[in-house]
Amino acid sequence: MGVILVVAAFFRLYQLDSAPPGLQYDEAYNGMDALRVLQGERPMFFEGNNGREPLFIYLVALSVALVGKGVLAVRLVSVVMGLAVVAGSYFLVRRLYGVPVALISAGLLSVSFWHVLVSRWGYETGPLLFLEVLALLLFWEAIDKGNNIAALGGGVALGASLYTYPSSRFLPIAFLVFVVVSALLKPIFIKERGRSLIIFFAAALVALIPLGQYAVTHSQSFLLRTSQTNDIRYILEKGDFGPFLGDSLNALAMFSLRGDPQWMYNFSGRPLFDPVTSLLFYAGVGLVLARFRDPRHALALITVGVMLVPIAITGQSPHLVRAVGIIPFLYLFPALGILWLWQRVAIRFVVHGQKMAVAFLALLFLATAASTYYHFFQVWAKEPQVLQEYDADLVDGLHFLQRYNGSERIFLATEQPNHPAVAFLAPHAEQVRQFTGFSRFTGRSTLVLPAAGDILYLFPRWMTPSAEQMASFASMQPVATGRDMDGKPSFVAYRLDSQALAAARSVTPQKVLNKDLGGEVRLVGYVAPSEIRSGEELPLILYWQPLGRAKDDYRITFSITDDRGQRRSWRWLTGDDSYPPGLWEDGDLVITKYGLGLYPGLPRGEGWVTVRFAPPRSEAGGLSATLGPVRWLTNPTPPPLQFLGARSFTRARIADDLLLLGWNKGEGNFQPGDRVPVTLFWQALQKGVENYRFAIQWVDGEGRLWDAAPRLLAGGVYPPGEWAPGEVVRDDVASPLSVRMPPDRYQAHLKVFLGERLVSRLSNLFSIQVVPGQREYREPSLPHSVYARMGDDMELLGYRLSPEGIASPGELKVTLYWRALKKMERDYTIFLHLLDDSGRLTGQVDGPPRAGQYPTSRWAPEEVVEEERYLPLPQGMTSARYQLRVGVYCFPQMERLPISDNRGNSLGTSLLLQEIPEGG
Repeated sequence: MGVILVVAAFFRLYQLDSAPPGLQYDEAYNGMDALRVLQGERPMFFEGNNGREPLFIYLVALSVALVGKGVLAVRLVSVVMGLAVVAGSYFLVRRLYGVPVALISAGLLSVSFWHVLVSRWGYETGPLLFLEVLALLLFWEAIDKGNNIAALGGGVALGASLYTYPSSRFLPIAFLVFVVVSALLKPIFIKERGRSLIIFFAAALVALIPLGQYAVTHSQSFLLRTSQTNDIRYILEKGDFGPFLGDSLNALAMFSLRGDPQWMYNFSGRPLFDPVTSLLFYAGVGLVLARFRDPRHALALITVGVMLVPIAITGQSPHLVRAVGIIPFLYLFPALGILWLWQRVAIRFVVHGQKMAVAFLALLFLATAASTYYHFFQVWAKEPQVLQEYDADLVDGLHFLQRYNGSERIFLATEQPNHPAVAFLAPHAEQVRQFTGFSRFTGRSTLVLPAAGDILYLFPRWMTPSAEQMASFASMQPVATGRDMDGKPSFVAYRLDSQALAAARSVTPQKVLNKDLGGEVRLVGYVAPSEIRSGEELPLILYWQPLGRAKDDYRITFSITDDRGQRRSWRWLTGDDSYPPGLWEDGDLVITKYGLGLYPGLPRGEGWVTVRFAPPRSEAGGLSATLGPVRWLTNPTPPPLQFLGARSFTRARIADDLLLLGWNKGEGNFQPGDRVPVTLFWQALQKGVENYRFAIQWVDGEGRLWDAAPRLLAGGVYPPGEWAPGEVVRDDVASPLSVRMPPDRYQAHLKVFLGERLVSRLSNLFSIQVVPGQREYREPSLPHSVYARMGDDMELLGYRLSPEGIASPGELKVTLYWRALKKMERDYTIFLHLLDDSGRLTGQVDGPPRAGQYPTSRWAPEEVVEEERYLPLPQGMTSARYQLRVGVYCFPQMERLPISDNRGNSLGTSLLLQEIPEGG
């Protein structure tokens, strides 16, 4: 056993700081929380990072106190626990099956790829395995010998195991199942060992009391991770056992067919056992099943079966971390198979049988050890995916910062905002400003150019800007480069002195705006192409200049809208997705890079990009700027169906040259007179598609038909004769409902015409619910009446304010009352502006009525529409009086409707509601 522990120690200590490479996010988070413990915090449960039990983190805190802050301090706890598990499993199996089986089991476990990785990774599973082995060993001593002292210690170990990792919550179930099975197989079992069982489970409950109290009072955070039991949700909500059965089969397949595909936990897809060990494993399982009445076999098999349940119910199988509870008995089954084979060989070959068996064991042990050494240290630890999963590039850069003596301000690019490795490893971490690197067309792309000073930028390998992106900052000189285990650069550090910084800040963006967004930030300009194809991403680089520290982490929203007011792309970001505006400092130049994906299949068109800078709780408020125009061309290459955006597929053949792939429809109920948003996806089957027209026909429950006028495919802007063979074209339609349609369930039928001839009719394409109209036609009593006409389409009756004046910076609630003068074909945008006494815009809410939920095209003639708007007010308000103005424009052309009073006198394009004195 001493030799086995020496081998186990080698596999768990060799290159511990570099295999696994770096420091994975969860490891770093544990290290960061350990520092909190050393600073005096004593939580019973750590709520960050989806919630974690406390025992491992307290042990890491002890390790940090002993050996200092670093990668080794986090992983040494797992190493110690891993060695203890190897030794503990030996004593457990020896107590159950004797020395030969125990030596074989412990020997194979000592060189197991899976347990070597678990023993070197700074995660909560190490203490779980040790306490599980200890609980099993003492439990067996209690029920086999009636040892009540062992029962007490085993119960404490079981209760303590629940302070480690969520899978531990299944361990008490394993013990309970064993007790029930034992009582069924041997009715006097409870009578013989009842006292020991009571002591065991009572001790476990007492040990669990502190964590149990927290779980009861903080159930939401405590159960957050266990809420991932997706397969149980399918069973309870839908009665669907399919996912559970599939994951159960995957769990069984991981032993010899296919393992965990995640590089972070495994050599991707590698099963737990090689072919030889697999045969021995199944032989051992067969022996245990055949002799299940033996309580030793029952305990081993029940423990493994129950501890496999976490990966059978969470919708992700196989998953080696969640299945970690099977490790104590993992190599028992191959050991039993080897013992069975040994006995057969010894009987058949009396003279040389024992030597042959010993040689086979030695060969199996050496082959397993060699395979683990090669695959773990030489291949897995150098795999690029592993280097990325364990943030090896970031950790190497942080080690450089620990050695660096410069005085520059440090800007560090990280894949995830506020990466815990920085707080745990970086010297003076509070002085390191993290930003989510300028490397990709995603919401996590930022480059910060401060107002002055010398700067050090550190870009880890996976966040390094391309040569093209760095072209504008040619004055940045690399001062250090690291190397990953695969020989490629792990990070690059650039230095930018104050003179070079000034030069970099002087770069003028392609389009200059200098748009002041309410005194919080100025949108200096942007870079964007003027033409792209549908289905592609519009690369957009924005130049921001903070005007002081923002009071909130504003939401940045992007949309692309065509000249008919239809949205063609949309996305939003919060402070969690990028360098948050709440951290922007006065004088910074913040350069952010985004990609706005245009919907696939769009016919050619032109539109504008709208950037909205709004408080995170606001859906339609905030300040906006319009960029563009941008043109898009059709894309003859059909997109993959999964990226098309269709919620329903039909693949209905309309004619020899045209196919209807699928459709989307607007959600919710509709009223008579509404327009139902419908998107159809056509596909050309050959060159020269005929110039078809189509109409959506509505059929009520009594079979009555409600027809609509036919319209051209793609709105007539992209004639079908120009479509390429195989091309997919998106067709957005607002299908009108007659004001005379009674409430009912309506089926949508699609009719396609060539000239006046009906070519095809698709019945029951989808259905909608038409509900009784809830429109209001009565004019309310208002404190502020206006009666101002907006063009020939609508009239502002009046408004309410809450509060009536601006007592302090915050938010002003404005309720507007409109009356539709006719049926409107367009969806108008309503703006509400607050101007100071110099005419400068200091507050703004632009958007369609009711945050887009009730567009003007749905208003009926003479209908009165009430809508609330919340106007954010700026900080540092200095003007004596503010003007509150309202108006209507046609987006995205930004053409405002002319405003006139009830006598026909022109009031311009912006109506003054009232002047508001500050404190008023």
